[in-house]
Amino acid sequence: MKPFSQCLVLWTLATIAFGSVTLAQFPTEVATDPAEAGLVYTDVHNFLTAIDIIAGGQDPVEVMQKYYLSRATGAFRDQIDSRQITPEAMAEFVQSEPGIGDKIRQALVELVLREDEIRDALAKLQSVIPGAVFLPNHYMVADQGFWMGEPSGAGIKIVMSKNEFDYSRISRLIFHENVHVQQVVAVGIEEYHKIYGPKKSLLALSLREGVPTFLTRHVLGARPEDEQLDYFRANEEVLWRQFDREKLAAETGDWMWTQPSKEGQPRDMGYLLGAAIVESFYENAENKGAAMQALLDIADPEAFLEQSGYRDKFVRSEG
Repeated sequence: MKPFSQCLVLWTLATIAFGSVTLAQFPTEVATDPAEAGLVYTDVHNFLTAIDIIAGGQDPVEVMQKYYLSRATGAFRDQIDSRQITPEAMAEFVQSEPGIGDKIRQALVELVLREDEIRDALAKLQSVIPGAVFLPNHYMVADQGFWMGEPSGAGIKIVMSKNEFDYSRISRLIFHENVHVQQVVAVGIEEYHKIYGPKKSLLALSLREGVPTFLTRHVLGARPEDEQLDYFRANEEVLWRQFDREKLAAETGDWMWTQPSKEGQPRDMGYLLGAAIVESFYENAENKGAAMQALLDIADPEAFLEQSGYRDKFVRSEG
């Protein structure tokens, strides 16, 4: 997940503590009961309407603007603004993917079938973070070539595109993004944003993403087949030593959000390195409840790294 967009001015979270959340401080759709967490398909239905009209012979650019982009929910409007999605780009996208309508219709079937699984995952999140709250999850279609999740002030954006997606992962994706929501609750939006600006570092960003990466695996269990995790475990010490040299850099390089230059290395090793540090911190903590709260409010990434004891395992390997 990349930074929250500026529509988060809707939120007034700076003084919120768990156990004292009031709905007046959130968008109206926020749920305190995971069974009531919103799963919103409005933008997908609008996309399919546009596809059908285009198939009838109307101008794709005009149709995409009139029937899709102009009818966007607040969450999709955030995506349009932050990623500069245009009717021309969407028209080109649907014309280059002649089977996209059928693919998205099948996606809707798969997603509806997994609604109970998603809410069960959110209930498990609330069991480890008492008082957790949940934003509505908005599904949408965009011209980017991948599936992604990202929170915004209007809700969590689940962006579908042309790439294939393993639907067994959807509850994990939504769980991950809702952990970010709890991080905002814990620190306040202004502080949350600082690691994308004046406090930016590879270490800070890796820990930000490492927390939900660790908690997803800790709470929901590891995926049966996970090539990314297998690669990390096989190369952990080499990755750590390189990361240790680069951890204070402001740029994320090959660690996050891009395809690494090293052949055979999966994306986003920064997520897994951050998760390994977070796991070490949590496992070494005597008070697990206090440790869980500390994971959501990592004010000093370098101090957190030292307190985690993660570095020690490699010091011992040198001896």
